[in-house]
This record gives sequence, C-alpha cells and structure tokens, in this order.
Amino acid sequence: MIKTIDELNTMKILYVEDDEVIAQAFITMVSRVVSHVKYCKNGKEALEEFNDFQPDIVITDIKMPIINGLDMAKEIRKIDDEIPIIILSAYNEIEYLKDALEIGITYYLNKPVNRFVLMRALNESAKSVIYKSKQDEIVRNYEETIDAFVDLIERRDRYTAGHSTRVALYSVMLAKAMNIEPSSIALLEKASKLHDIGKIEIPDAILLNPNKLNKLEYAIVQEHLNSGYAVLSKIEQYKELSEIMRYHHERYDGSGYPDGLKGDAIPFLSQIMALCDAFDAMTTNRIYKPRKSVQEALNEIQSLSGVHFNPKIVTAAMDAFKDIIIHTGENQLPKTVLEEKKFSYFFSDLLTGLYNENYLRSLLTNKDTNISKLDNMNSITILDLHNFSAYNKKNGWKSGDELIKRVANYLTKEFQGELVFRIKGDEFYILSENSLSLSANEIKSIINYDEIYFDIREKTLEEFLKEEFIL
Repeated sequence: MIKTIDELNTMKILYVEDDEVIAQAFITMVSRVVSHVKYCKNGKEALEEFNDFQPDIVITDIKMPIINGLDMAKEIRKIDDEIPIIILSAYNEIEYLKDALEIGITYYLNKPVNRFVLMRALNESAKSVIYKSKQDEIVRNYEETIDAFVDLIERRDRYTAGHSTRVALYSVMLAKAMNIEPSSIALLEKASKLHDIGKIEIPDAILLNPNKLNKLEYAIVQEHLNSGYAVLSKIEQYKELSEIMRYHHERYDGSGYPDGLKGDAIPFLSQIMALCDAFDAMTTNRIYKPRKSVQEALNEIQSLSGVHFNPKIVTAAMDAFKDIIIHTGENQLPKTVLEEKKFSYFFSDLLTGLYNENYLRSLLTNKDTNISKLDNMNSITILDLHNFSAYNKKNGWKSGDELIKRVANYLTKEFQGELVFRIKGDEFYILSENSLSLSANEIKSIINYDEIYFDIREKTLEEFLKEEFIL
C-alpha cells in the first residue's frame, strides 16, 4: 500500500454509504491508517452528524435513499466550502460528473476503488487540511497581533481609548453602505484599528498635551503616519493595511499630509477612514472641546464636502450615520491613578501640586459625561488674592512662592476630598458638593501682610459657568 503521511492518522473522516457490506470492507481498510471514522447510512444521517463530529474529510457514495451524496455535498459546501469531499461511485454518467464539478467535489473515484488511488486521495486531502489549519493559525495570530497593537495604542494615549475601535466600526458601516466588496471591508476594518499605531513614538509631552500645539509639536504628531507605515510595511501581512492607514490624513483638495495627495490619488479606503476618523473626533468629548451631536458633526462634514472629504463618501455618510447613538460617557480624562500621573505634568500646578486651569477646563468640557469628577459638584468657592505683585516686589519671588504654598496647603488640609485649583497665579477655586465656610480670618493670618487684600466669593457651578468661566 502507498506510504501515508503521519498526519492522516489524526484525520476525522465522515463516511457515507448505504450498502453495509461495502461499508464494512471500506472501514476495515481505512481504519489501518485513520483512527476516527464516523459511518452514516445516508445523506440525511450524515448532515445530522456533521456539525457535532466536525470531520476533516468527507467520503460518500452518490445513490442513497432519503438524501443522495451529491445533494448532501451541496449542503456541506454551504457550511464549509473548503473541506475535502471524495465521491466513491459506480456511476460515471456525464451528469453526475458535471454536478460534482459544480459542487466542488475534491476527488471523484470509480468503484471498485483502487487502494493506491484511494490512499493518494486521502493523503492529498489530509495535506490540504493541514495547510488550511496552518493558514487559519496564521490568521488567528494575525488577528491577535492586531488586537494587541490596538491595546498598546489605547494604553499609551487616553484619547485613543476606544477611538480606534469606533473608527473601525464606522468605517465598516460606511463601506457596507457604499457596497464595497467584503474583502476590502475586512482590510479597511483592520487598517482602521491600527491607524494611530505610529503615535507610540510620540513623546508624552506632546501626545498628552491638552493645549494647542506649536508648529514643531504638530510636525512631530504628523510623523505618526510615517512611523506607523514604517513599522507595518515591514510585515508581510500588514503591507496592504499600512498603505491604507498611511493616507488617512490626506484631504480631498490636496491640503492634507503626508504627501498632499488630491482627489482620486488618495486611496479610496483611506478616504473612507479619514471621514470616519473625523466623525469620531467630532462626536467624542476632548480635553479642550466638548463633543458635537451627530447632526452637528454631519453638518460640518457636509460643509467640508469636496474640501476635506470625497463628495460621494460624504453623501453615503449622511445616510449611514444619521441614526447612530453616541455613548456620551467617552472622554479623554484620566480614569486611573497611573493615568493621572501621566497627565500630571499638564494638569497639576508645578508650585503647589494643586490642579491647574487646564484640568478645570477639561472637567467643565466633559462635565456632562457619566464618569465626570464633577458628579455631585454643585458649588464653587473662589479665593482671589489682590496686590500680590507688591508683595513679590518687596519680599522677592521666592518668598511669594512660599506664601502661595502656605495658602495651598491650608486649603487642601481644610477641604480634603474637594477639588482645589490654582488659577492665574493668585486665585484659588474649590469645587464642592455643598457650599463651604472659608474663614477670612484664617486666610488673613496665613498671609500676614497688610498690603495683600482678598475677597471670597461663592457661587453655584451653573452661575459660575454662565458669568465667569468661558470654555
């Protein structure tokens, strides 16, 4: 008998034959090289066993009662279009051969079956199963790697937490609405998940900065496209994805980056991703800017049709995104102690360690989210020091810094658990659930300098927002 490959022994074979004498002889022969054979007497019985048994190879006769072999094979192909199916039949009429070809039968062997021919068919079928298994493993590893990359990006940057996943979701929605072929949609989804991977190289001082970036900082941020492309393009499985993600900041009028591509010169899938990236940015609370409603975002996208975005994609987006419900709890604010430490450079006053104006602005920008630190904060108490410059002039900046720190230490100890901010150098804001009793005598004794005077104001948070603080 022909030499068989070792892996053939591990294959699970579903064997279908209505003649029990033939079946017994076949099973006796095949069992010498295959450990798992499930025998069924007709196509109906085989289909009932298929999902539970999960065979690697199907071997079947054609003419059988209830459901014949070819009809059974058609149903199996609906479940698995790659599993090897071997026909063993005494009939070789042209119609049977034609049907077998249309179904995608792997081998069509005439009875009585030559053992060498059968073993060769089983060997080749087993090889195809092994190859498919290895390919499936590669794909699984590929998918797991993408997920790991996305997790890495989101851990790096609070803003991208959930952003990449949402952009992928929106990209798939929009591509389907435009009847893009499934294989291209699959590529777009993966590329969208990885579109910000180049941000791994951007320093925290720039990546996490809630303030407006200068020209140099913005240029460094723009480099995330080339950085991401350089990483992904070196990996065979990611080359197509790298091309898509590289151009998602190009603009339809040619004013984008990195290459200033214009119109149809921009890869079409990149154009879809660009719109979805912008849509998510508009509808997500930022540190420095509250989110837009879906309709407001769509109106802005519409206004940029032919400028930033392809008009055809804009038209499709107007319909595809109109009923999207945005989860308003998403924001860029740090949610853990580690994240707060990462943001502390931007959110903490360097002299006193109190929160600064950046953080206050961020909290007020995101105050409507269901995870805001302003939950239950209804009152704000303002301590405003006046003529502090005179103190600095007479006593020196170092002495002035020490005085500011004494006031800050008093406020944090006196109002533990409340949010205390230092604003514009000589103002202190305290956010609290209820009104506070800030002692003027205590403040006066801490300052201990007659030329500095101060006032204490207390307002509801809503009054403060309307009258004094402008986002």
